[in-house]
Amino acid sequence: MIYNQEHEAFEPADSLLVTDMAALRIISDKLRAQIIDLLRAGPHTVKQLAGALNLPPKKLYYHINLLEQHGLIRVVQTRLTSGIVEKTYRATAYIFLFDQSVFAATNSPDDASLNPMLTMMFEATKNQLEQSLQDGLVDESGAAAQRRLLTAWNLSRLSPAQAEDFYARLEALLNEFGALDEADDERQAYRLFATLFPVRSHARPAPQTDEESGR
Repeated sequence: MIYNQEHEAFEPADSLLVTDMAALRIISDKLRAQIIDLLRAGPHTVKQLAGALNLPPKKLYYHINLLEQHGLIRVVQTRLTSGIVEKTYRATAYIFLFDQSVFAATNSPDDASLNPMLTMMFEATKNQLEQSLQDGLVDESGAAAQRRLLTAWNLSRLSPAQAEDFYARLEALLNEFGALDEADDERQAYRLFATLFPVRSHARPAPQTDEESGR
């Protein structure tokens, strides 16, 4: 058994700015997002990843190669066993940040499709929520206040002044949430995904009088 000692001390970067649209699409895939999450937690071989994901190793090689080619994971150790080279991988960063200018350039003024970055955010949030539910991190009963799934899907009619005020207060709260983050492995990580946007509004029907209703 021969070890490659060169990369054994590798630790993922706190964050990494990604400017490649292909990398965005790669991360949006649910399986590849799960692979990256496992490789953030610690080094794994393909065999170990397959065991954690309950999949045969041959199902992962294509995805591992894509992730490595785009700099999202890297080899941190190799060993030779019975003439076969076994590689150990690690994520290159704990958080991947995306350059919004790249996404803006992909949409023409006449393109009404959803911005690729938003598509990725919706998909990645869905995948991460499903994983958290599967892992039991979310208390679906709501008994543990700090582990609840807090969701809202509301529609309100606001005046321009009310909308401007609410945008400002919500943005301040989101900034406060981001400022709470500290590099402390003992703290629980939380995902916050919020959207607020204007939609087409239809006039409510006027209430009928007693005479109109036949009373």
